[in-house]
Amino acid sequence: MELPFLLAGAPADDRRFDVEIAVHLSKDGRMLLELPTTAAAALPGQWRDLVKAGRDGGSVLEVPRLRNNALCQVRLHAGAAHQCRFIVQPSKGVAAGLHTVEIRQFDGDIQVGGITWALRPRRDA
Repeated sequence: MELPFLLAGAPADDRRFDVEIAVHLSKDGRMLLELPTTAAAALPGQWRDLVKAGRDGGSVLEVPRLRNNALCQVRLHAGAAHQCRFIVQPSKGVAAGLHTVEIRQFDGDIQVGGITWALRPRRDA
């Protein structure tokens, strides 16, 4: 499953944001974050160290299987608009029930962006 989103900076000035990724999926899956190389360079050092070369000259990061992952102090340039996407790879399909993937962007204590995807198993007719 591909889940696209936009990682955006402030319109007028360079700024640092905190980004939180909350994952509620079955335990047997993997989740990758595909992002442009320029966006990967904006990640904090401990996260940059986990980034690998992706397709089309981009970068890919396997998101750790934690309920919440905090990427603190992500440096985004003024007007930045990075096309990113999560790739969810369940090994046995999505288990019964509701699963969610959420990304939230904070400027200090204020949430300035975010998106949540709700995933359910496909019902074959």
